[in-house]
Amino acid sequence: MTAWKTKIRSMADAAALVAVRDTLGLPLAPGQPAAFIHALGERDDFEELVVFSALLSDFFRVFTRRGVQLRSGFFGPVERGLRAAGHDVRFVPADFRRFREFPATLRPRVMATAATPPNESGQIR
Repeated sequence: MTAWKTKIRSMADAAALVAVRDTLGLPLAPGQPAAFIHALGERDDFEELVVFSALLSDFFRVFTRRGVQLRSGFFGPVERGLRAAGHDVRFVPADFRRFREFPATLRPRVMATAATPPNESGQIR
């Protein structure tokens, strides 16, 4: 078995690696790892999870959980709906030139993005 195959985890196992007190950085909608974010929503043990993202691509249950804070650089319909429902969703004003500034101050311990699986040699194209 090639070395990279030993690092593959289920979404539940990957979500379990996020601590109950943690920081998570996610990209804009097209790059969001939806299955991973949905797996985070199965947990209800977060004490303080601060997530930075923008323009959520789906309704993710994790942002309805107690102890989870979403800081969004762009409010789409999902963010507006979550905030209107009373969840901890805040707008972080940032245009594309300043989009990297807030994550730099948040210093997320975990970064997650969507990606294609590597080929049999372990290369990503």
